[in-house]
Amino acid sequence: MKRLWSGIRRLFSQVASASIPSIPPSTHERNGYLIWISRGHSPAATGSDGSLRSIPSSANAPPGRNRAKTRQDAPAIRTIRGLRKGDRRAAAASSFMTSSFSMSVRPLPSPRPFSHATPPGHKSEIDGSPCRGTPSSRRIDPMPHALAGAIIGSQPQPGRVNAGGDGETMRSDLQPERPRLPRVVWAAAWVSFFADFSTELIYGVLPAFYLHTLSLGIVSLGLIEGLAESVVAATKLFSGSLSDRTGRRPRWMLAGYTLSGLAKPALGLASGGLLVGALRVLDRFGKGLRGAPRDALVTDAVRDADHGRMFGVQRAFDHAGALTGGLVAAGLLASGWVDSRTLFLFSAIPGAIAVAIILAFVREPRRQTDDTEREPDGKRASNPPWSVWDAWRTASPGLRRFLLPISIFALGNASDMLLLAIAYERFLAVGYPEPVALGFLPLLWALLHVIRALGSTWGGAQSDHVGRVALVRFGWGVYAVVYVLAAWLAAGGPAWLAWLVFALYGIHTILTEAPEKALVAALSPDAQTRGGAYGLVQFVSGVGMLPATLLASALWMGFGPGVAFLTDALLAGFAAWMLGRIGLERFRPHPPEA
Repeated sequence: MKRLWSGIRRLFSQVASASIPSIPPSTHERNGYLIWISRGHSPAATGSDGSLRSIPSSANAPPGRNRAKTRQDAPAIRTIRGLRKGDRRAAAASSFMTSSFSMSVRPLPSPRPFSHATPPGHKSEIDGSPCRGTPSSRRIDPMPHALAGAIIGSQPQPGRVNAGGDGETMRSDLQPERPRLPRVVWAAAWVSFFADFSTELIYGVLPAFYLHTLSLGIVSLGLIEGLAESVVAATKLFSGSLSDRTGRRPRWMLAGYTLSGLAKPALGLASGGLLVGALRVLDRFGKGLRGAPRDALVTDAVRDADHGRMFGVQRAFDHAGALTGGLVAAGLLASGWVDSRTLFLFSAIPGAIAVAIILAFVREPRRQTDDTEREPDGKRASNPPWSVWDAWRTASPGLRRFLLPISIFALGNASDMLLLAIAYERFLAVGYPEPVALGFLPLLWALLHVIRALGSTWGGAQSDHVGRVALVRFGWGVYAVVYVLAAWLAAGGPAWLAWLVFALYGIHTILTEAPEKALVAALSPDAQTRGGAYGLVQFVSGVGMLPATLLASALWMGFGPGVAFLTDALLAGFAAWMLGRIGLERFRPHPPEA
């Protein structure tokens, strides 16, 4: 309260000697704020530290001083914290009376560009570039007795603050108001929904299909799935770099989703392990083609500050589609109308819908870039990475450091089918009939995606505020707990542990998927090579899945599934510890604004 009254008295003392007419104050806008400009000052600018600053105009600079260097904080304009540049717009009105001063701040519904009423030649305190004059059609003429807006205090909180003896109040309900996500983000989200609907319609029954329908062993299962995921990783690097070079990311998305949509139904016609393995590799090859271009496309469509929220929305749709596919699969299997091969044929329907959405709605967006998304010499990168070496060479120092814990975690990230396989075996061991045990697998997978869908948006948004690194570390720790419980289940634990394992696995995904992608975006400041950055990280993660799955399968066969799962838990815990030791915080990957 003392600071409030002190600011009001200083402001009032500057204008008390002047006869203030009953006219509106002169207003100017900068970076989403509508502010008042006091007499003798040019329009205010926002400093790099978040404060509102006023630059004295040369015409009103005190005589005998260097006018070009005369810069000072406006007397009654204080720091605004907690509001990002461009996040909100405000409208304000003020009036001076003999006994009080009042000010109100109201948010406008959506941000839009605004021409500054700035005389030509003035320099911005944001980037040092000359300010352009406001067009005459939109110029706000300065008033001789213009009033300076006073925003007292540091962090705006909801509520009212009494600012005068007559009961007038100053509103300080400045809460961050984010812009809407563009249409291409929502279109890509619906594409992910139907594509995962198609994928998860069949994924839950694949372990039983491998082990019982085709009579393959656990090592064959690990080899097929590990090879398929490694193909995904290698293809993501290739497709991400190529999409950076061509700039035609929707076409790569279309090719990837089309290949996957054709390969999954064909599994229903396969009869041998070799053909099934080839179709799984083709399906995953399509996933690799579409993944990095899609992530880069939606990243370009939003501002850096909204990457976590955007990826959270996308992953929420992704998991909602997977949940729908799992529930539909469980319902069809429980009805007795279909078997696993018929499910493979049904997967063609949602796959075709995903392709249709791409053709109708997905277009290359206008890139939303910041001034930081440039090379040191101010030029855009013209040669995005093409190979693993090129991607490594062009990667930022922070991204290179991040690849070390990612590699360690990848060695412990065996195929999820091993978890489904041990759950299936435990259901059979405790006496469930085979059709019931088979029907439980899609339900387990659906439970996983229920939790993922409910929490993905929250996880991405939280990474914008509490930090990407902290959430990823905690998520990897949860992963270690998941595999410890899986080892207990494999050692003869109760069957209900399978449900707990998949529930915690969903929490792990909430804490890691969207924050990891947002962290990669933060560590890759050049937007034109961001597709290659995503491809490099996904390459390292996916290529590690082949040795990870083969290692887990070999330990399963040699020492039992419990040893395999405990090994994965130890590797995940070590990766979480390593992530906290490499010092990514000093690279300032878009930290939350206080």
